[in-house]
Amino acid sequence: MKKLIIIIVITTFFILPIFGALNSVKFLFAVNEFTIKYISETDRKISFVLSWKDFPSFNEKEAVFIIPDTMEVSGDIHDLISENNFLNAGIRVDIDGDELYTRSFKTSFKSGTLNIAGVSIKPSSTSYNYDGYNVIKYAGRDYGIHRLSEAGKPFILKFYNSSTAKGTFLFPAQWTSNNEVSFLKQYGVNMQVSVIRQVHQLKTKPTEVFTGYENFHTLSNEKYLESQTDDFISRTSVLLPLSDNPEKNKVITLALKNISKPYMLLINVLIPQGSGIVLSSTPRKFWIK
Repeated sequence: MKKLIIIIVITTFFILPIFGALNSVKFLFAVNEFTIKYISETDRKISFVLSWKDFPSFNEKEAVFIIPDTMEVSGDIHDLISENNFLNAGIRVDIDGDELYTRSFKTSFKSGTLNIAGVSIKPSSTSYNYDGYNVIKYAGRDYGIHRLSEAGKPFILKFYNSSTAKGTFLFPAQWTSNNEVSFLKQYGVNMQVSVIRQVHQLKTKPTEVFTGYENFHTLSNEKYLESQTDDFISRTSVLLPLSDNPEKNKVITLALKNISKPYMLLINVLIPQGSGIVLSSTPRKFWIK
């Protein structure tokens, strides 16, 4: 017998300020009438209404960057980075490509640049919160992809805070065979829908997918879920363009396959502005236990 679970969300509007050198307007949006229908033991149908008062202005030539099939590792960047315990995160990363996992690399930071084993690396982006929202400033038009040697594993320094000595690196996911980091660009205003769950190992590609869309998979050691016991989570995301059809009450229906409880759904809106800036709303979180 099919079960129907309905989660009713009280309509809450979120004000996303577009400020300073950007556009002096406010984007007011809400997620409501959220429901999950159980189609089978592992398949779900997700529905909700995305509403707004005034559609935000955006830069048509500015893109949101998507990096598919990645492993994201966050942790401490002190004087040495160890392959055997990368960023003190409890994971081995063969960053120099010799398949030994035995080396450590000296690090230093000066004038906004991190130096690892003599290689200068600038963070690909900076971000800060404003009134509960995240402002992402890309350092350049493209992400900077680095290697410590010709045979080394490619990586991106996504974030680095010199005052706390904490950073986030992106590597090719272990299930990929080409050992490359690639990125895609998505233009216009987009809604991002993600499903997050715990994973026990890192070598298998997540099987959960939103059918009918291109899915982007990331494994991360971010502590995101309630009572999280595993070191890593999987995050599978899709982007749904909004600027092509900016109706004020947009009904969204998604089919999610190969998922089991517990997991979390997140919904947020990405708005590209000028000069490499993207505004990201605070995600609405739905915890399915």
